[in-house]
Amino acid sequence: MNRFHIIILLISLTFAACTGTKKLTLERDLQSQQMITQGKDLMNTGAYDKAADVFETAAIRPQNQSTTSALYLAGLAYYKQGASFPAQQQFEKLIRDYPKSKYADDARYHMALIKLKKFDENVRQEGINELFALSEKSKDKELEELSRNAALDYLFNKANIPFLNTYYAQAQEPFKTLSLEAIIHQEAGKGRAQEALIARYEQHVAAGGRKSAFLDKLLDETAVIKPVHEPNIIKLALMMPFYLDEQNFFLMSEVPRQSKDALEFYEGFQQAVEDYSPQARKKIFLQVFDTKRDTSLIKKQLKQINDWSPDVVVGDVFTNESRTIAQWANAHKVVQIVPFSANTSLIGDSLSYTFLARPAASTHGKAMATYAAQGLLLQHVVVWTDGRSVTNSIANRFAETMQAYGGQVSILQIDSVYKDRAQDDIQEHFKNELNNIKKQGIDGMYIPLSSEESAGLIISNLSLQAGEGDVRIMGTPSWRNFNLIPRQLKERFGVLYTSPYAEANNPTAYDTYVNSHYMKFGMPPTEVNVQGYGLGLYVLNMLDIYNPKTIPLKEFLKNAEAFQAVHNDIFFMRNQDNQEMHIFEFRDGNAVRVE
Repeated sequence: MNRFHIIILLISLTFAACTGTKKLTLERDLQSQQMITQGKDLMNTGAYDKAADVFETAAIRPQNQSTTSALYLAGLAYYKQGASFPAQQQFEKLIRDYPKSKYADDARYHMALIKLKKFDENVRQEGINELFALSEKSKDKELEELSRNAALDYLFNKANIPFLNTYYAQAQEPFKTLSLEAIIHQEAGKGRAQEALIARYEQHVAAGGRKSAFLDKLLDETAVIKPVHEPNIIKLALMMPFYLDEQNFFLMSEVPRQSKDALEFYEGFQQAVEDYSPQARKKIFLQVFDTKRDTSLIKKQLKQINDWSPDVVVGDVFTNESRTIAQWANAHKVVQIVPFSANTSLIGDSLSYTFLARPAASTHGKAMATYAAQGLLLQHVVVWTDGRSVTNSIANRFAETMQAYGGQVSILQIDSVYKDRAQDDIQEHFKNELNNIKKQGIDGMYIPLSSEESAGLIISNLSLQAGEGDVRIMGTPSWRNFNLIPRQLKERFGVLYTSPYAEANNPTAYDTYVNSHYMKFGMPPTEVNVQGYGLGLYVLNMLDIYNPKTIPLKEFLKNAEAFQAVHNDIFFMRNQDNQEMHIFEFRDGNAVRVE
């Protein structure tokens, strides 16, 4: 996902003059507003150069309510085009002439990102300092998070050690300690002796530097805990509910339905092992356990696994059984990767060795709101929820993110138990709160509901009020499987949905796997097959380059760069759940990836 940060443009803007204490109400300029609308349309089609010209023309008109938004959007259009110099000029003018504008911090953020790409080391240091300053002083909480993550990503993954040492020498706390964390993290990854790393840290503290919980834990774990990772061996444990008895089956029709997903995932994972082994630097060993969705059996199996000391445990399918493994993993400091469940109760400070291969439910809401703000430039979105915990998690994260960008959100709830009552709720909402959508300025609806009947009734009611392109419909992966809602209706409203998976995200790996699967089974792989294959490639690649003499494996995975799997990217970005997400749109008879 792109991480460009853009404020939703409100219909009415009031600007406080920066050159005095008296607030002035500026005039609305219809022509400027029309230009901004035209520029947004051009940006949505990817015509950033033409959009920049339109925004610049709007910005040089006599000062009005749209002047600052036009300047900011001109800079953003140039930035997305990759034209850093004119983008920098627009952002600098906005910051210089309108330092109190609501767009000023966003301009500073993009200016800092531009500086990080400069050759001059001093300019790149300025960029880091500006990002850290925004992470502490911005009034926009979402921008604070984006700024801090951008700075840390550069320090940990992009900056070289000479740059880090130079930055460390001039940085003030707490950023001095953060830069030392990046230095030691990188030097450990390059195999520098642990004694030297500890000495560097002790020297920092002795000179008055802050102590670091990150370094305390990192260096303590590598020093005190007996290493279980053998340098030239990869050991994997796959724990899945196959529900298999002693007897085997020979026909596909004989496979129990409850065994299907686990077996298909295993087929993909095993194929990844076979395909990757010829190029692997290390020998690969895989043990497979049938958990049968039985926690008492899982505990017995974990005792066996403990003696074997695997590098990674992959499993289980279900949340409760995955939690049993997560508790063991945390106690024994072994990384666990959960392939299917995205329940955030499986991760956190008390379960710090567990990673979710699928993004958490709330990440869907955040990703869609970000795209609604930066890609669609929506201003007022209605969010539907049925009150269930999962739906509320998605809806609330969408609302928080959208509001952080300056957008307006209205939340409407329907019944989650009785379909008839839910349908009555929808009709009442359209009769009362949504009786004049166009007049109310509603330009988007987010429908993260799992009920196709409810989603279909909402979009049907909307079709009676709104024309094509007036309101964008957004949802979750459930929309991909909504087959009763006519495709023509989905395409009329340009329905968008989030998914961590994209068909042939990595064409080379995908083609390799499809050919292997055909050779072995005589049929194309299922989506679950592909998920198993992709996660297998990720785990094998990470463990093959991991040096167990450096930092703990969990820290290595948190700070690793994005990995392009088969149908998805895996990028934890210092979190425990995958942060990567794609956006799809129903268009021209297909679901087309747009982000």
